[in-house]
Amino acid sequence: PGANPADKGFELKGWGNVGYISGGSAMHMSIQAEEAEKRLGKDGATIGYDFDTAAAGKKEIWARLGYEFVKSVFEWRVDNGGWKTVKPDDLTCDLMPIETWNELAWLKLGDADLPAGKHSIEFRHVFRKKKADDKEVPEQVLFWLDCMAVSDPGAFAPNGKFKPGEDYGGEDLKKAA
Repeated sequence: PGANPADKGFELKGWGNVGYISGGSAMHMSIQAEEAEKRLGKDGATIGYDFDTAAAGKKEIWARLGYEFVKSVFEWRVDNGGWKTVKPDDLTCDLMPIETWNELAWLKLGDADLPAGKHSIEFRHVFRKKKADDKEVPEQVLFWLDCMAVSDPGAFAPNGKFKPGEDYGGEDLKKAA
């Protein structure tokens, strides 16, 4: 990440079947509902990553996320553009169980038309409330980001923790050919 993630409550960790996690750990944030407003504050918690594109054009933005159907609502954007929202029921693919009730799966976040060069992607959590028993109550935060892929349209196919071009043994397919 471009900034110290611990400052906002993010931490790098792994658990369960860490062999399914890229590099054995992933960016994680878990905030209990009763602590969410205080910890997130009015600006929320944002984490960002830098990346480069070799050629200009339309790109697909993918993220490998945890907590299928119970992940918190979060927002993402590229290069300080408008925030786009991801909801818990946005359908993913290539789901892999890490531990009971914990899994990782790929989600195509969207598309971006990018010039060649340096870029950034950010993920943000803000304080939210939900309806429960006819009243508004704070929501907990559950977020787990394993890795991302920025690719030309149709060039990326989710394959667990493996980078594009790697096989199941982690071997570079271009070198093996």
